[in-house]
Amino acid sequence: MTSVPNLIQKDQLVKERIIRSAFAQFALYGIKSISMDAIAQNMSISKRTIYGYFNDKEELLTEGIDYCCRLAQRVYIKANQEQVSPTPIAMILGFYHKIRENPQCYSSRFYEDLRKFPQALEKFELERDYFAKECRAVFARGVKEGYFLPDVNYEILSLLVKEKILGLHPSHTYLHYSFLDVCDAVVYTFIRGVCTSKGIQNLEELRQR
Repeated sequence: MTSVPNLIQKDQLVKERIIRSAFAQFALYGIKSISMDAIAQNMSISKRTIYGYFNDKEELLTEGIDYCCRLAQRVYIKANQEQVSPTPIAMILGFYHKIRENPQCYSSRFYEDLRKFPQALEKFELERDYFAKECRAVFARGVKEGYFLPDVNYEILSLLVKEKILGLHPSHTYLHYSFLDVCDAVVYTFIRGVCTSKGIQNLEELRQR
């Protein structure tokens, strides 16, 4: 007989599989153009199965945002635990690299459509606020440890990071370049601009890894 914990674990795995499949399609084609039928067809499951886990697309989207953010945080925390005393710069780059791995983070269609789902948008904004709070804490530690310049308003800087990094939009201005290459150039230049000489040395060491 299958135990209750095993059934719960199996249900959670199916739910996560639905979220991953749906978000992959949302990133490519936008949220509005992808129906629950399309998600079910792409996964070769019935639409009824999806509705067994989510009442509608907005609930799927909202829980998906929560799942993606929690997953990124777990992976990020694990990565830092595996390092010997990760520097504040390594922590910020770790945040950025986890965001970079999620296509919806730089899909203009995803962002445009997200505004039409108020509950999901509210969840996304809460996650951005959490990200900004974490950035402020890391910047403060970086100043204390001598990696970042002390005479910078990091409250404003954290809000800027929140708006620019967790709201990446492709632009036609950079048609001749990979969008991610453009983001890398902006992020590394941005970080270097607030670094002390000690911070610049650490940044260059991390870039060469």
